[in-house]
Amino acid sequence: MCEAGDDVREAIKMEKLDVFADLGHRNFSVHPRGQTTAYFTEPKVFGRDTVKGRIVGMLTSKETCGVNLSVLPIVGNGGVGKTTLAQLLYNDAIMQDHFSRRIWISVSVDFDEVRLTREMLDCLSNGVSKHDEITNLNKLQEILEESIKSKRLLLVLDDMWEDNDKSRWDKLLAPLRCSSLKGSAILVTTRNHSVVKMIATMDPIHLDGLEDDDFWVLFKSCVFGDEKYEGHRNLQIIGQGIAKKLKGYPLAAKSVGALLKRNLDGGHWMGILQSDEWKLQQGPDDIIPALKLSYVHLPFHLQRCFSYCALFPKGHRFDALDLVRIWISQGMVSSGNGRMEETGRQYLNDLVDRGFFQRSAYYSMHDLMHDLAQIVSSGECHMVDSFDSRNGTCYPTIQHLSINTRFAYKWNTDARNFFPNDNFQRKLVYIGEAVQTRNLSTLMLFGKYDAGFSETFSHVFKEVQHLRVLRLPTLTYSIDFLLRNFSKLIHLRYLELISSGPGEPLPEVICQLYHLQVLDVEYWVHLPTLPRGMNNLVNLRHFVARGELHAMIAGVGRLKFLQELKVFRVGKTTDFEIGQLNGLRELGGSLAIYNLENVGSKEESHNAGLRDKRYRQDLLLSWSNNRFAVRSLIETEVLEGLHPHSSLKHLHITGYGGEVSIQNIH
Repeated sequence: MCEAGDDVREAIKMEKLDVFADLGHRNFSVHPRGQTTAYFTEPKVFGRDTVKGRIVGMLTSKETCGVNLSVLPIVGNGGVGKTTLAQLLYNDAIMQDHFSRRIWISVSVDFDEVRLTREMLDCLSNGVSKHDEITNLNKLQEILEESIKSKRLLLVLDDMWEDNDKSRWDKLLAPLRCSSLKGSAILVTTRNHSVVKMIATMDPIHLDGLEDDDFWVLFKSCVFGDEKYEGHRNLQIIGQGIAKKLKGYPLAAKSVGALLKRNLDGGHWMGILQSDEWKLQQGPDDIIPALKLSYVHLPFHLQRCFSYCALFPKGHRFDALDLVRIWISQGMVSSGNGRMEETGRQYLNDLVDRGFFQRSAYYSMHDLMHDLAQIVSSGECHMVDSFDSRNGTCYPTIQHLSINTRFAYKWNTDARNFFPNDNFQRKLVYIGEAVQTRNLSTLMLFGKYDAGFSETFSHVFKEVQHLRVLRLPTLTYSIDFLLRNFSKLIHLRYLELISSGPGEPLPEVICQLYHLQVLDVEYWVHLPTLPRGMNNLVNLRHFVARGELHAMIAGVGRLKFLQELKVFRVGKTTDFEIGQLNGLRELGGSLAIYNLENVGSKEESHNAGLRDKRYRQDLLLSWSNNRFAVRSLIETEVLEGLHPHSSLKHLHITGYGGEVSIQNIH
């Protein structure tokens, strides 16, 4: 993140496409911690003015300006507000004047010098990715050194964990130390004191919970929406007792505050204060019991949706549509009034309001909330992301499983490449023996892997039969898994496939997954065409793919529940006549209809049923081969027959030679 910002949707796309890098490249890890933003999402920050002023003074002092590069760590427990303090500093007017360039990068467990250097360069290029093809660290650092040689730089590295290999840290800093202008600084937030020992050049800032008075003001703001609130004296007395149990942690104030404000009843508040959950606190800084209190009081449907998110890597950037579709595929969303997609989106917003998700341009979950999700879902959900005992116990009752291949490979410094981690492979085999793979309902894979891993994966999960959700990246290796197991996947509702292969087609067997509701191939690079039997997927609600692939669906009219159809090209055969659109009443979003010169009458165009599509927002009507300035009567009647629903927001007409009367269309 840098001053210019970036397109977050594009960032999520690039995060997925990053799985296509070769295993021999250093930028191996994928799905890093969802990027924290340098910009505020909080309406007001309480109790950090003193420490903020101290840090500003340290980083802009004459002493620091005389040093080539200073490194100042901010260390503290999760949920104490390290990132918020770093945001305050990043956006401070004095800091902006003092540092000619500022860069914000999220690090997390993936301390990858190539990725971090590339992100620095992207920020210096105003958020434009110009260096994605460069994988050589030396080349990237040469470019970076040239870009900053006469600039005073502030670099924020948020949430750093790497503490084992100082040489990698030194490599990252090498070009920053070559600036001809002294006074550049690096601000690092971390939970680990071992990180501080390795990197600090200045006395670190140890961040603790807020002081009681500051925390009480924050707490009142979270509960009553007013930091100066003085009403409900009885509730305030109980609230002060609850606030003391939250150890001054802002994350706990937001979570418990959201719980309390929903019911301003003394009995409810007293029940929170006297809850047995507080007895589970392990140490003076443990706020997990406080977060669990909020979870216990969630409605059951929100508990299920939240706990399921333990399957995603920490810091995962959630796309709301993707997450809601997965919830629907697992039967977690009510099918009451209205679309389930709208209901699921409301579930997500409710979880945001209750403090379980954070929302900026995308949705994310605080690391401690992710820890909570893993705790409360331990009997049903499990993520394999390491090979040691800290990864938790895998119970036979597990129904939802995900695998993050972050530790599946080790970096060989001498050979400058990756090699398989046998411990991880053994862990995978153990998981396959510990759970009833036949009964798994979810199987998701995150990260890169090679053919050897794919073979182990296919063997371990060869008995799956009841999967509803399947996510497979890097399909160049995993296509065999589908071909071997498709006959057992009759219950599949959600299938996400990512491929980097040149011109690989979708396997025809996908068209036999008759219960499939979501087919996501948005990041299947160079997908040339579709299987002939796509219209057999009669329960398909979402085909997530580029528009040209939508236009290839022959006989699309059979897909009565389809909600997206980006492009439809009218043809002269039955499978592509405009009447195919007639039964697709669930269509929403944008639709472009091309080749309308192939429509022969008003009756035929009226048969498209555009008037019945109340969810449609944007509509493009296009004629090709416009050889005449004025259209014939037939073309005019065809246009009049294309009556869109009155809820349509935008109408575009191209290639039509005659006059257009909007009144006639509506």
